[in-house]
Amino acid sequence: MARSELTLTIYLPAMLLAFGQGILLTTLPLYAADFTSSYGLISLIVGAAALGTLVMDVPAGAILGRLGLKTTMIGGTFLVVAGTLPLAFVQSIEVVLGLRIIAGIGTAFWGLSRHALIASATPVDQRGKVLSTYGGIGRMGVLLGPAVGGLIAAAVGVRASFVVSGFMAALALVLAVRYVQSADMLGRRVPGRWGIVRAPCVPACRPIARSELRARAQAPP
Repeated sequence: MARSELTLTIYLPAMLLAFGQGILLTTLPLYAADFTSSYGLISLIVGAAALGTLVMDVPAGAILGRLGLKTTMIGGTFLVVAGTLPLAFVQSIEVVLGLRIIAGIGTAFWGLSRHALIASATPVDQRGKVLSTYGGIGRMGVLLGPAVGGLIAAAVGVRASFVVSGFMAALALVLAVRYVQSADMLGRRVPGRWGIVRAPCVPACRPIARSELRARAQAPP
């Protein structure tokens, strides 16, 4: 994959999403405090996206295998937009919790599909470099996003941060629709998928040869 393709399909979307989520690290607790004075509920709102990601991480792999890489990536990014942008307007704490969980589910789909794209579209000798750059971009979002979130909240208001974050996720969605190519190597059911998940780590975590992965992907459903 050329450098320009890496930028448009992996690095730039990762930067947009990481920076957008980093903005909310500052503003989300302040936003939650407008709905309740309970520290427990505020913590639940702040952690709801992580809960959604935790619940969906393993099922997302099976869904990726069924729907394919590009469809899963687009769907996940759309869920991040749908779970972030409306927060600028809602008035119910229950809706806030639901939207944050939706955003977390979208993050699970997006993160897994992005790693699958890196694994399927980059040569083995370049994969470490691409993954480290991808991870560094995410950490930059966590580092710089909160400061920008604070500036937005001070200048415009806390709710404006969700508009900015949602807009960044929407740009990442446009990039996924426009530039990510369909990759069907992950679009078939892998026999024994859930058996691998349930198995003890020693046999389940053994290195799998590329030929074996290809044979599993080509196996009939």
